[in-house]
Amino acid sequence: MRSFERVLVTGAAGFIGSVLVELLLAKGHTVHAVDDLSKGARSSLPPDSDSFTFTRADLRDRNTALKVIRDCDWVIHLASHAYGVAYCSRNHASAFFLNSQINANTLEAVAENRIPGILSVSSSCVYSDDAPDAMAEESGFIGDPELANWGYGWAKRMLEIATLAAVKDNKCEGVIVRPVNVYGANYGWFGENSHVIPALVKRVLSGERPLKVWGDGNQARSFMHVKDIARCMLDISLKAPNAAVVNIGDEHAISVNDILARLKDVFDMDFEVRYDLSKPTGRKVKSVSGKKLRELLPGFQPSVSLRDGLMQMREWYYSHKALGSF
Repeated sequence: MRSFERVLVTGAAGFIGSVLVELLLAKGHTVHAVDDLSKGARSSLPPDSDSFTFTRADLRDRNTALKVIRDCDWVIHLASHAYGVAYCSRNHASAFFLNSQINANTLEAVAENRIPGILSVSSSCVYSDDAPDAMAEESGFIGDPELANWGYGWAKRMLEIATLAAVKDNKCEGVIVRPVNVYGANYGWFGENSHVIPALVKRVLSGERPLKVWGDGNQARSFMHVKDIARCMLDISLKAPNAAVVNIGDEHAISVNDILARLKDVFDMDFEVRYDLSKPTGRKVKSVSGKKLRELLPGFQPSVSLRDGLMQMREWYYSHKALGSF
């Protein structure tokens, strides 16, 4: 088990990053947060203090990355240009270029500035559409990444290669995680480019009628609440062996239609659904093997149920709507 005190988080003002920063501070770590604020907000992070500092920086610029990613014991690399399938399915080139620049510059800064180690946050998008339903880590480079997220998936595969190359050259320690779909109350809304649960919650609560759904609604995904994702990332950073690749998720997949039924129940609403079969949906079932995660973190149990998570999202939405955020 490794230890570290000073942690630098890239993409710290984003959805997962802001929750992770809160967790790290609660655990007694000193945190340096880096974000370009293209998606996240400075207000989602605490004010600067003895234990927390924030730097606004665009890591697509090599010199900037070399300057700001330094003076820490461990990096958790979350920064990416990541949206839902609506964006990625028609922006493969930009998804690949932008993310590859960020990733290469971050890994070079870790190596050149002699930072002891990094947790590189990859994605379940690296897996092929032809992979088994419960995708094991060993199949991450078989075939092309899923077609709907092809450019983004290749950028994440290159992040993994860069991390393992730095490990091979003894530049640093490196651990790779591949999270499943994440959801939670503090998600930033990006219209049709949002991820599936946040997008559905926002549109249901905003009164979209009929509710438009891409595909037939039978496409199924594995989901985990953002607080549980953040907790896994910290625990894996501490406990995973060097060069480990670990899925964050499990074999259980929930269909879009099941999510819609739960929204009707939890929100006590009824609404018509209109399916658009012409739109891309990605693979039919997307879940991952949780075997390695369970071996590494045998006591881990999700702390937030889907029902509770949806209720929290409703409360968060209405409170921010009242403040004029939407």
